[in-house]
Amino acid sequence: MVDSRGAGSGDALPARGSRRIAGGSRAGDGAVFLRVLLACAVVVSIVFFAWALGGDESEGRYVVAGDSMSPTLVSGQEIEVDPDAPVQVGSVVVFEEPEGWRNPGRVAVKRVVAVAGDTVSLHGGGLWVNGRMVAALPGSCVSGDEATVPDGGVFVVGDNRAVSRDSMTVACGSGSVLDGVVSLSFVRGVVR
Repeated sequence: MVDSRGAGSGDALPARGSRRIAGGSRAGDGAVFLRVLLACAVVVSIVFFAWALGGDESEGRYVVAGDSMSPTLVSGQEIEVDPDAPVQVGSVVVFEEPEGWRNPGRVAVKRVVAVAGDTVSLHGGGLWVNGRMVAALPGSCVSGDEATVPDGGVFVVGDNRAVSRDSMTVACGSGSVLDGVVSLSFVRGVVR
């Protein structure tokens, strides 16, 4: 005999609302649970180890705040840095402002104009590197100082010199070129 649901009299249908699947067993439910639990544990482990090994690239991403590097970089622009790229004259670098600067520890972005061994001087109304003028000095600058950038140091300026606080303005304020030098240990990387 077949009832209205099409089941024969020998077939027993599960009661309405039952979660048991025909042919299934409670022992099988535990095995499925363990497989899902194991899969979740594997995924969490992979994500954790990727994070622990530096897989998160957000550390090398910054957003430009201010106009000191315009027109090269504009306020609000997202930039990415390469911490392993060589720092050389012309490189745009992200660094932490050292002691003696306006905001020590603040992250800034500027262009490298001199590296270790280069001679930097403030005279004749300009910032000179190895005998070539690279920027006009602000009117309030104390000129006359000259120094060689020490090993492990760089001298940086903003492309928009009218508003940039950089190695040149620090050196001008103190009267010492060496006060404007940024140690490479403060450099987080070169802008890609």
